[in-house]
Amino acid sequence: MTLSRVIDTIAGQLEMAAPADGWTAQDFVDTIAALPVEPLIVLDALDEARESVRITVELLGPLARREYADGPRSRPCRLLVGVRQGHQWAPAWAPPTSWHWACCPATGEASRSLPGAATAA
Repeated sequence: MTLSRVIDTIAGQLEMAAPADGWTAQDFVDTIAALPVEPLIVLDALDEARESVRITVELLGPLARREYADGPRSRPCRLLVGVRQGHQWAPAWAPPTSWHWACCPATGEASRSLPGAATAA
């Protein structure tokens, strides 16, 4: 699964017409935020997606972090993301476990470390 396929699939489920030149992740996030209702977006098997890190960095992260200064909604949507336990990475916004996960927005690389472990600079 690719980022564009995820966006197209979610947009189709929400009956959102695609722009003439297709969706960008930012356009999609802005459109979701402008909806009159707060949709629930379910994305399962993120760990199996070909562009899982890109989906996380460019789509899920911005959706999860988007805030409103005022108004009835505090977020653009609710997210439910499924990944297998013990997979080699998890999104930066995932709840902490015994591992600390990080995803670099600039490079899209994901890494993990044990709490308190020394890291090379």
